[in-house]
Amino acid sequence: MHQNSLENKVQQVITQKSKLGSADDKKIVINDVLEALGTPPKLYEVTACNVFEDKWRVNVWIKQWSENEDVVCQSYSMPHSFFCTVQDNWIVDSNPKIEKLY
Repeated sequence: MHQNSLENKVQQVITQKSKLGSADDKKIVINDVLEALGTPPKLYEVTACNVFEDKWRVNVWIKQWSENEDVVCQSYSMPHSFFCTVQDNWIVDSNPKIEKLY
């Protein structure tokens, strides 16, 4: 009996971990960050990665053009990066705190 309950517990953990970081979860986290932050000018991309359990790393990338007169090229910078705690599809904590800037 004990072996069966241990196997069930292991299967529950495996099932729970397989749900982490799905494409839908990423969309929810990205949308929540942009809603709280606003949309930066020249936004290129927002990336979100489930680091572990309910912790997410979210990076906001923007496009920039070189101001060097010898070189004209596009580059990217990351003006915002957040380490978020997500529970029940809501960002409940963030380091640094997400503030409305745009």
